[in-house]
Parts: sequence; structure tokens; C-alpha cells
Amino acid sequence: MSHSSQTPRCLRLGGRLMMLPREEEIEESIPAMQAIEPGIFNHPVVVLSRQVHQGNVAVLLVSSPLQLPRSCTLAIAHGKTMKKQSYVNIQNIHEVPFDILRECWHDDDFYLESKSYGTLIKVLWKQNVAELDVRLRGHGIFERMHQSTRVETPRSTLNLSAEERRLIRLRSTHVEAPRSTPSLSAEEPRRRAYRNV
Repeated sequence: MSHSSQTPRCLRLGGRLMMLPREEEIEESIPAMQAIEPGIFNHPVVVLSRQVHQGNVAVLLVSSPLQLPRSCTLAIAHGKTMKKQSYVNIQNIHEVPFDILRECWHDDDFYLESKSYGTLIKVLWKQNVAELDVRLRGHGIFERMHQSTRVETPRSTLNLSAEERRLIRLRSTHVEAPRSTPSLSAEEPRRRAYRNV
């Protein structure tokens, strides 16, 4: 059953946690012109797009690396949790057809809290504004940042290690939760502004 025939309870698209199925399950659904990296299949993803653009959404891959990066902690709405500690890879933004994405663990209401989604977008914004703004135009991600009443100048991420820039840590429960709680993680610049998230 394709995702488009389902009626999701989650009305928000941006920040939604979904599953990119195995390649063999969906290869007929992928347009021939659209190349999707083979290594990202069969993983959960965080949808960045606030709206579907030309049938596609921008997503970040969620994985479970062995080492914990230094990062800020983001929360999943309604106190829900990931099955194990996981990380959002912000190094590569992928565009995939929305119709191939599935519910994550049969949960159609699985998404980041609004504040956590905003933090994730701000980290991306500060990494490479010009490239992302052009590449993801139409997805509704950065357009709202331009309309903000507060002007925020992008900050350099040069003082971060490659691993810190690559991963964003997202905890699925509140910041005060014990470390043994399964979580998903989001990268944090070494600035105090993200410590209070």
C-alpha cells in the first residue's frame, strides 16, 4: 500500500519521523531519473520539508553510530522514544519521493516537537545558508526563516570537528532523562545558545 493512499493523523510534515523502506520494496515507485543513494534505504528519516515539492521531500538519515557525538538534544513529541539511541546525519540532505516513505514503526503520529524541529533547521541554516536556500527552495524549510522578524546571521561551523558537523543528536525524551533512555541525536555547535534545548 503506498503512503499516499493513507490518511496520516500527523498534520505536520516538517519534523516527521518516517521510514525509507528497502530498495527492493519500492524500486518500481522511484522515477528512473531520480537517483537515491543505495546506503540510505531501510532507515528511519526525519522529514525537513514543510510541504511536498514536485512530489519530493527533503530528508535526513537517522542512524545509530557507535560513538556519541557532542551534540544538543532534541525531543520527539508526546514523550515517544526511538527503539535505540540514534543520530540524525546532517551532512547529507536527500530528496526522495514522498509516496515511497512509510510510517515509522506503524506510528502515523511520530514527529519532533516543534522546538526541536526549529533547532534542527537553525543548525542546518547556520551550516551553509546559500547552498541550502537555493537547493531546497519550494520545500518550505528556509522560506520562513527569511520572514522572521529577528535577523539571525549565519555563524561559521569551522570550529566544530567533522564528526560534530556530521551528526545531530536527538533524544526521544526530555533532556533530563537518564542516558540509558533510547534516543535520537542532533549536532550542536559549541555555543551556549543550544545548551538550553
